[in-house]
Amino acid sequence: GLQSTSADDGILTGVDEVIDQRDIDRILGEASRLEGYGDCLFRHPCNPFVGRGVSVHIDGVSTPMQVHQALYRFYHGPIPPKMVVRHRCGYQGCCNYEHLCVGTQGDNNRDSAFHYKYGRGVLAPVKYD
Repeated sequence: GLQSTSADDGILTGVDEVIDQRDIDRILGEASRLEGYGDCLFRHPCNPFVGRGVSVHIDGVSTPMQVHQALYRFYHGPIPPKMVVRHRCGYQGCCNYEHLCVGTQGDNNRDSAFHYKYGRGVLAPVKYD
């Protein structure tokens, strides 16, 4: 079943359920590109810096989660324990699943430093040395 490492961090672990394809189609159907943001996709183009929650169906049960977590799980697999889903592009509102990878919270923090130096939209490394 669904498990969370804490009530407020939203990091899902131990998940092996299947997210309904129709929910993914709905999420991506609402997404669009914005000029000047490269390959990023945004569901809420009014603010590309804000991630959004969504309700998806897992084994027929409506389940709230962050959009980037749902997309990562659908396209890449379960989120390992103690890992977070990172936006390699630096935009929390981006829902391009190709820009998502997992890493530690430390990796996520290094992404912030990377984007401060190189700018948002430049993909951060999948792994740091």
